[in-house]
Amino acid sequence: MRDDKLIELVKAQLGYNATFDEVAYSFVLNGQHSAVAISHVMANDFGFDKQLSVGTIHRPFIYFDVLLALKKQVDKGNLIMDESSNIVDCIFYVNPYREEDRRNESEELQQQTFTLF
Repeated sequence: MRDDKLIELVKAQLGYNATFDEVAYSFVLNGQHSAVAISHVMANDFGFDKQLSVGTIHRPFIYFDVLLALKKQVDKGNLIMDESSNIVDCIFYVNPYREEDRRNESEELQQQTFTLF
């Protein structure tokens, strides 16, 4: 039941022109932290590649694309990857310190500007 509500919420927020990366990121923003779970939902309910790997883990083939999309958000500072993530699954959370990071960046930029003149 919870997955159905989450799927409807994400679909309502994104609309029809959402990119793969936006869909994956939106799931984390709405409380789904597991990259494997996001991959399954995107494959089954969003029409992305539905093939499963033939390995023992049976993850969707799009799992690594989901990881790449979420890692981009980590690099931007929007998400944090859980340190306990492993080869089976990676867990992502919204970065609660993002606003502080932006303030620090702007302060550093101002300081650099002042030192130039």
